[in-house]
Amino acid sequence: MEHRDGAISTTASSVDCAGPNTAVIYGTKARIEIASVWYSPTSFRVINYKGEVLEEFVETVAGRGMKFQAFEMERLVRSGTSSEVMSREDTIAIMETLDAIRKQIGLVYPSPPFAVITGGSSGMALATAKLFVDEGTMSTLQARQEVLDEAVTLIDRNVTGVQGEAAPN
Repeated sequence: MEHRDGAISTTASSVDCAGPNTAVIYGTKARIEIASVWYSPTSFRVINYKGEVLEEFVETVAGRGMKFQAFEMERLVRSGTSSEVMSREDTIAIMETLDAIRKQIGLVYPSPPFAVITGGSSGMALATAKLFVDEGTMSTLQARQEVLDEAVTLIDRNVTGVQGEAAPN
């Protein structure tokens, strides 16, 4: 891709083979290599044109590394506010672009979408279930019976409750 001022960027991807999944940003004097889980805070190295490592940062990330996004989503749902980082309109525009790509490549999901949410009677799980239902997803909540009915009543539509409890350790 060509950008303003003659800058060029490239991307390569494949769905049928594993690659290094490293993101690299090239400059005239050095490059930045971002470790394979580049969509979450992990590690990076700054390497000069001679191949010498000028700087290195390493951080261990638990899980898939998307807990910060999940915490922010929970905060926004609880407060009833919108993100200061990305507007609702920008989020919708991105989703419409992804929908167009899926349509071009023939990717079709079963309709209607369906979600099973465990521990769905409170907190982030309940907020996620509400968002799913608002977007047309059929949802099943699994929770303890004493809180399940209230959660199903709160969501009000397109939701089924299933009583269950995690086994003690």
